[in-house]
Amino acid sequence: MGSFDMVITVETDNASTLMTQVMENLSDARLATWLAGPVDQFLRARAQARFSGQGSSEVGGPWAPLRDATVAIRESKGFPGARPINERTGQLRDLLTSTPGRTTMSSGFTGYRLPGPDVVGDLADKLSTAQIGTDNPRTVPRPVLATDAVDLEFLLVSLLEHVLPGV
Repeated sequence: MGSFDMVITVETDNASTLMTQVMENLSDARLATWLAGPVDQFLRARAQARFSGQGSSEVGGPWAPLRDATVAIRESKGFPGARPINERTGQLRDLLTSTPGRTTMSSGFTGYRLPGPDVVGDLADKLSTAQIGTDNPRTVPRPVLATDAVDLEFLLVSLLEHVLPGV
């Protein structure tokens, strides 16, 4: 009876080159470039789709319609009535779709934040109201920021392509 041998050969030069490339692509600077590039573009495009669709599956479906009193207030101030929701002045939409997120780096840490600039004052109130609603006056949440499995899949595949290009 013959024998069967399994032989595994690793070309150490190629493995070493690949590991060097992986380590370079995981550097703070290269991760920041990835976050500020394809990740930022993807997340802002998803936010734009959410505004265009007046809600989305990752926020629980379409946004709830505005109350009649809210529609009346909007119309009295010269804004469109019931739609578009979360876009009375366009500031919130522009913040999340036109303004790049903020990438930060420190030793061993690279982060990304959308919205990017520090959001304060009236715009911070608008974002908070959209995300979680308010008690007085009663406003239901109509979230503009969210992620789901589609986003996670994109992020994982994109990170893999960034870390191991061409593999």
